[in-house]
Amino acid sequence: METIIVQLPDPVRPPESGTRAETGTRTGGGAGKPALLHLGPGDVVDFGRGPAVAGGASITLADPGISRRAGQLEAAGDYWRLSNFSRSVSYVVENLEGAGEYITVAPGRLGAPVPFEFSRVVLPALTGTAAFKVFAPQHAYLGERSAHGIGEQTIHPFALDPTSKYFLVLVALCEPLLRDPSDSALPGVGEIVERLRPLESCRDLTRFAVNYHIDYLAFAKLRLDPTATDAVVYHRRAASRAGHRLGEAWRRRGCPWRH
Repeated sequence: METIIVQLPDPVRPPESGTRAETGTRTGGGAGKPALLHLGPGDVVDFGRGPAVAGGASITLADPGISRRAGQLEAAGDYWRLSNFSRSVSYVVENLEGAGEYITVAPGRLGAPVPFEFSRVVLPALTGTAAFKVFAPQHAYLGERSAHGIGEQTIHPFALDPTSKYFLVLVALCEPLLRDPSDSALPGVGEIVERLRPLESCRDLTRFAVNYHIDYLAFAKLRLDPTATDAVVYHRRAASRAGHRLGEAWRRRGCPWRH
C-alpha cells in the first residue's frame, strides 16, 4: 500500500530505478522527469545534506546551510508526519492547493502531522530556500447522504447559496486575499462591478446592487457587528476576511473562475 510520494529535489544521487532501499522505492529521474520516492505506511525517510544513515533512503538537499540530518518524514495511514531535527530553525510546509495556507514546524518538533494532500516542505538555506514536494493520498470524506437523526434538524450557521449573486460578490471581494494572503487591499465597489460584468448574470450589476449584497452578507449571512462606525469599509473588510476564513467563497463548485 502506497501512502505518500516525495518528489525529490534536483540534483539527486542517481538511484537504481525501482529498487527498494531500507524504506521507500525510488522511481523515475530520467529524461527530464523528476525522481520520486514512494513510501508505504510506517516507512521513514531522512532529509538533509546527507549522506543517508546506514545506506537507507534519503532526500538530499545540497546546500551547505542545511544540516546533514535536518529532519525526517514518516508515512502514516493517509497522511504523513514531519520531524524537525534542527535546534534553531523552523521549517514551513505549504499547502499547494490552498491560498497561502501553511504550517510551521518548530525546532526540535517531532512527528508533526501534516493535513495537506499536496505540500511543499521549505527549509531556509544559504542559497535562499531549499524545498521538496510531498503528495499524500486523497482525503476521505463522508458521503452526501447524512445519517437519520432524532429531533430538530441542524441549521447551517453560514448557509451560502453558490448560485446567488451575493455569493459572486463575496468571491470577488475575497479574490485578492485568496490569491495573496499578504495583500491587505480590498477591491472597491467599482472594481467588483467590473470584475463580475463579464458574467451573463451580472451584465446589469450596479454599484448600488454591490453595496446591497455586501450589507446582506454582513447582516443576514455572516452576522457581523452591526454597530461599526464606518459601516461601508467595515462590512467590506469583515466580509472578505470571514469569507476567506470560512473557505466558502473558493472551495464551492459555484466559483465562476479559477485563474
